[in-house]
Amino acid sequence: MSFHLEDLGSSIAEQFARVVRQVPDACAILDQDASWTYAELDEQSDRLAAAVLDTDSADHGPVLLLFDRVPRAIVAMLACIKIGRPYVPLSPSNPQARIHHIRDDSGGTLLLTETSCGALAREISSSSLPVLDTQAVSATDVALGPVQAIPADAPVWILYTSGSTGLPKGVVQTHRNILHYVLNYTGGLELSSDDRIALLFSTTSNAANHEIFSALLNGAMICPFDIRQHGISTLAEWLEQTEITICSCVPTLFRSFVENLSVAHSFPSLRYIKLVGEPVYQRDLEAFRAHFTDVCSFINRLGSTETGTIRWSFADTRTKVDGVNVPVGFPVPGNEISLLDDAGHPIPIGEAGEIVVQSRYLSPGYWRRPDLTKKVFFGEGDHRCYRTGDVGLMLPEGCLVHLGRQDTQIKVRGYRIEAGEIEAALLGHPSVKDVIVIAREDRPDDLRLIAYYTVEQIQAAPTVSELRRHLAGRLPDYMVPNAFVLLLKFPLAPNGKIDRSALPPLGTKRPRLDTTYVAPVTPIEKEIASLWKKLLHLEAVGIHDSFFELGGHSLLATQLLMQIQDVFGIALGLRLLFDSPSIKALAEHVLEKMMAVNEETSTRGDTQNMKRPRELRGNG
Repeated sequence: MSFHLEDLGSSIAEQFARVVRQVPDACAILDQDASWTYAELDEQSDRLAAAVLDTDSADHGPVLLLFDRVPRAIVAMLACIKIGRPYVPLSPSNPQARIHHIRDDSGGTLLLTETSCGALAREISSSSLPVLDTQAVSATDVALGPVQAIPADAPVWILYTSGSTGLPKGVVQTHRNILHYVLNYTGGLELSSDDRIALLFSTTSNAANHEIFSALLNGAMICPFDIRQHGISTLAEWLEQTEITICSCVPTLFRSFVENLSVAHSFPSLRYIKLVGEPVYQRDLEAFRAHFTDVCSFINRLGSTETGTIRWSFADTRTKVDGVNVPVGFPVPGNEISLLDDAGHPIPIGEAGEIVVQSRYLSPGYWRRPDLTKKVFFGEGDHRCYRTGDVGLMLPEGCLVHLGRQDTQIKVRGYRIEAGEIEAALLGHPSVKDVIVIAREDRPDDLRLIAYYTVEQIQAAPTVSELRRHLAGRLPDYMVPNAFVLLLKFPLAPNGKIDRSALPPLGTKRPRLDTTYVAPVTPIEKEIASLWKKLLHLEAVGIHDSFFELGGHSLLATQLLMQIQDVFGIALGLRLLFDSPSIKALAEHVLEKMMAVNEETSTRGDTQNMKRPRELRGNG
């Protein structure tokens, strides 16, 4: 089972039908508590496709998807594809203002969801948008007939990414382009029906959608794993037990993962580790060499939602790299790269310039935004080009080194973010006068999103807590800055423009919060506070302070929980920290669990290593 160039003129629906005919009983999706064969996935998506037509037969507009569970989301994706309707995935964790913008901007005519998201779906619909609970579609309902012919250049999805104008923009991709990506992925990684592909990304991301269809159109198995729910500490065991062969993730997650690996883990089934979304450094390749076998390869990839993968490099445990950055490598078939100066002229080898991609497999553009499309896309057919806004340097042998962003776009923990969208949201606060948002890495492996701001009246300056509340209803959590720095004025360069390089680094003082500082008292509180101070690089933290208001983020949270487990021998879930992000709350949970363990130990009669709850409780 393999792709050929002539397959690019077909549709995803046709290619999926071919796979179902060849391997109907093979496992298509292996979730942690259930599995679906290709035949089951095909049947369920057929029935849902028929239900969509019955509910919304008069329209051919986009279909909004709102799901917690990945398997049900995939069924909905396939149902839309089979009837030629582009889908628009939404994240239940995003603020409602962002979801409402995507709903309105996309012009979606139907919302597919599941029972657990029912309340949010009804709020989003506002009684004007039909909502279909996919779990209400039963095995007795009528199934879709033969797959209709769908043009290769018809849209498959509209994925919303951060927008420089202050609002997300929808990137369109077609059947032909996605099949081209799968063709390259299949050939480059020698994908087959024996592969088990890990899915660590949200289904709203470009990476997740590419991983899903690369698996399903090769008869392979897609295996979702929710890092936020299960934590990074269980990822290694899951990769081994599930016998994952291909795993893609952002470099930041990879670093946290390998930091806590033991020699007991060998990952004998793993063929490829692929890092996407952020710059990759020599230390990442060194970590790969230290923890993975000779049968596993390391891939560094460059691409975007508009282009798919355009360059990649392959390394093994013997590969050496000169310099700090791991190159993004050589061309992926069907793409050509040019490096241009500010005037649009080619630059010499060895000099940095903007990366411009030429390919017939570029996105058609931004949904309902011809102005934005015209700004970055130009040319026709095989000569169509896209200005990436990324800066690169070409080595003499034709290998590309990615140097970062040319504009204000930022990549943090795998997310592509337009600083302008965050700045626009902050300027909506009545006390904020001006804002600059940047990403800084003042310490190794500690990249933080920082908002520098000025105010109309210094006496009325909002606290960090107030600014975070203001943004929480407008931006997804990964776009909320980790730190806020109040300045009397911005530093200026000699030409009168703001000098971003002169913006001050983060200090070690506790930021201004709504909560009053209360020092830790009990031994457990003091120990947890010590961990916080080291992770957050702060001189003092109060027991009622929020971990996230002090500058913490999801990856630091996973490190914190692993350190708590090392110190106290107690495992806490990541969700608990999001729900109870204070030292006081964490200390109470730790004490409660330790007392439960001691009680169980006492019942067994093993008193040698018992801890005394009164000592742990202290005098507070």
